[in-house]
Amino acid sequence: MPYRPTGIGGFGFSVNWEKVPGDEEVARQVITFLEDRRLLFGKRHSEDELDCVHSAIEIRRELTDELSRAKPGRSLADSLRAMRAATRAFVDAAGPGARNFRYHHGAMTDEFSLALGELRSLVGLHVAVIADQYGIEVEPDLAQILPPDVWIDDDPSFLPGFEDPT
Repeated sequence: MPYRPTGIGGFGFSVNWEKVPGDEEVARQVITFLEDRRLLFGKRHSEDELDCVHSAIEIRRELTDELSRAKPGRSLADSLRAMRAATRAFVDAAGPGARNFRYHHGAMTDEFSLALGELRSLVGLHVAVIADQYGIEVEPDLAQILPPDVWIDDDPSFLPGFEDPT
């Protein structure tokens, strides 16, 4: 685990250090956290829309915390940002008090199911990238949202957030 300075002394030449987690540890913590989030893989969600929004907010908060520990400019940070954006989009789609998910206003589409499917797809892609990159085994429940037999190679530009900027 690398170290970073937290304080510098004066003429007595003291320097304070703290251990900081590397990207591999951050990746393991994120996947372990997501393995316990039923929003991403559970089967029963009807009438639990507001609970699902709260869960997405918790996931977003955890991803933000872990993002501060990830090395900037690396693919792990990009994946964490993309997953965080997916949770933000889910919460935004819900509207205040999950109103857009609870009341269909005569619409033929189920906005909750559409938003949930998009959230699961995007998170699943990025979990697959992270698990592949760091050799992390994903528990079967969370593995349900991973793309089938992942076709990820050294070029993740097919994922949202990994586009070629040129």
